[in-house]
Amino acid sequence: MKSKSSWRNNWEGSDLLIEKIRIVNFGPFYGENEIVFPGDGSGVHLIRGDNGQGKTSIQRAVLWNLYGKVFDRKGQAIRSTSLLNRTAASEDLYQFGVVVYFKHEGKEWVISRKTSARTHSDRMYEAGMKIDVVRDGEPQPNPEHTIQRIIPQDVNRFFFFDGEMLRDYEELLDQTSRAMNFLRDSIEHVLGIPLLRIARDDLYEVQRRSENQHAKLTRRLGGKEYEKLVDDFQTISQEIDARQKQIKEMDRQVSQLDLETADKKRRLADIASVQEVARERIRVEEEISALEDAREREMEISKGFAAQLYKTILVRSSEDVIARLQSKHEAAMERYNTKQHLIAQAEQIQSATRSRKCRVCGSVLDGEKLEILKRDLPDINLRIQQLTEVPEPNLEYEDHVNRLKHLQNQMVSGKTIKEVEARIMGIDHKISALKSTLGGLREKLAGVDQDEPRRMEIEIEEATKEIGRLQGLKSAEESRNLEDLETKAELDQKIRGVDREELMLLAKRVDLIKSVRAVFDQAVSIYRDDRRVNIVTESGAVLDRAEWRSSGEEQIVALALIGALNRCAHIKAPLFMDTPFGRLDTKHGKRVLTFLPNLAEQIVLLVTDREFRREDEEYLAGHLKSDHTVIHRGEREGSRIVRTTR
Repeated sequence: MKSKSSWRNNWEGSDLLIEKIRIVNFGPFYGENEIVFPGDGSGVHLIRGDNGQGKTSIQRAVLWNLYGKVFDRKGQAIRSTSLLNRTAASEDLYQFGVVVYFKHEGKEWVISRKTSARTHSDRMYEAGMKIDVVRDGEPQPNPEHTIQRIIPQDVNRFFFFDGEMLRDYEELLDQTSRAMNFLRDSIEHVLGIPLLRIARDDLYEVQRRSENQHAKLTRRLGGKEYEKLVDDFQTISQEIDARQKQIKEMDRQVSQLDLETADKKRRLADIASVQEVARERIRVEEEISALEDAREREMEISKGFAAQLYKTILVRSSEDVIARLQSKHEAAMERYNTKQHLIAQAEQIQSATRSRKCRVCGSVLDGEKLEILKRDLPDINLRIQQLTEVPEPNLEYEDHVNRLKHLQNQMVSGKTIKEVEARIMGIDHKISALKSTLGGLREKLAGVDQDEPRRMEIEIEEATKEIGRLQGLKSAEESRNLEDLETKAELDQKIRGVDREELMLLAKRVDLIKSVRAVFDQAVSIYRDDRRVNIVTESGAVLDRAEWRSSGEEQIVALALIGALNRCAHIKAPLFMDTPFGRLDTKHGKRVLTFLPNLAEQIVLLVTDREFRREDEEYLAGHLKSDHTVIHRGEREGSRIVRTTR
């Protein structure tokens, strides 16, 4: 009994509020990244980012910090070699870690988990893992046990919600199948139901001992006439105890089979969706190919700009060269035209003196005019001679000017170059995100066995038959127990015929224990009977699972379930929600946002811009305490966590 009762100390009721998260070389985060939740950490905190940037990795980092392992969306453990940042691995930095700072029980806590290895292997990372838990500066002697006391691993799904894994939560919404049992234990741990069961079992043990003590005292005080009654009472009590153990073992086996069957059904659903995943992979590959073609075209443009870059550099000096060339060309042409005009004038004078006639009007020139023309001719010839000494105009000047003007037209502006670079970076960003998505799709398709669905169907059918067999045996044992309990009650009444004070006191003690046990039995039964999740319409109609038609409605119910558990639970922890509004339309998303701050003391939302827009902030009514964005900066730099800028 002592070991059972000590379990009560494993649960704490005070809030846990995360103040800071430090991530080093984990997933897409290269080097050190830090998220600080201001104040005491309470309120709503946004972490934005596109698909494949690292939002889910932040949630996985916290889970790895707590439990030393994380799982993908298929429930498979993620290998340590896959958790190390790729750039760090390429630089032979085989180490990564996560540190979480938080308040709990009025104390300052730090959980630091890190691992390092000489070689890049899962075994070496597991061997090199170190975990430290510090409370108010004092290292705790048993770190793993301390973490399990604060937030047990089997209840973390209700504090780290993944909208992409909604099927796990939808299992809880099927009231007519065994799937409801899949998460039963986790819910019961959150609500503290095991405490009721332990108290009930403890009381049963006290009752059994008191009954044995009563029987032994009756044998001693009642004489021989009561010996057979006491023997029969003890025998039937032992048979009831043994049968109870058998029933409990059958319950355990049925629960285990339920769990295994649920796992197989989820795996079967994953395999059934392979075709859809394969189509999605083809679509993503085609989109990547189209983007790579677009990138190649942009790169060709960029290379062309690079080839023309020298022209851009020469443009400014070309303007001065063009001006000088034009000035020289115009001066040369002016002299050339003057010379040609003088040559024509000299030819006219020579012609007029020979013919003694005016070439214009044809009249005969008198001697005086001829003398004037003869006097002018030497001056004209002299000027022609002077102009002849000047070089002839170089017509290449004009060609050079035209070439330089063409060069100006080919100049590439800095703005144009930046626009091309921005387009290339945008394409790289999209390709990187799509490649991350493609990696996830390929992981889903890896290792799919075509014969596996049939084998699992057979295993599920066999498990269902075994569950039916165990339940039949359990029902038969419970019927026998009811009969034996009636017989035991009759024997108990006869034994109580001994009128002795000690026996009467023991009998009253047994009756009191039975009454208290009944209270705990009723508490557990009420939980079991009221463990329902329904949609209720405005008119009061209750819709069962079969009537739910949209995945959005089921997501709202799953969120309501998580909210109810967080409100009722005595484990108080932050609520991380990854892709929480993926299936909701705008109207229902607004309503959920308005109610969201009531779900927990601290809420961290990991959202895309499609899920959460700027105008949605008003629905949080002042509860938004911090806003971060995950930005992917390329394959080498990886992702960084920065404060969101307006």
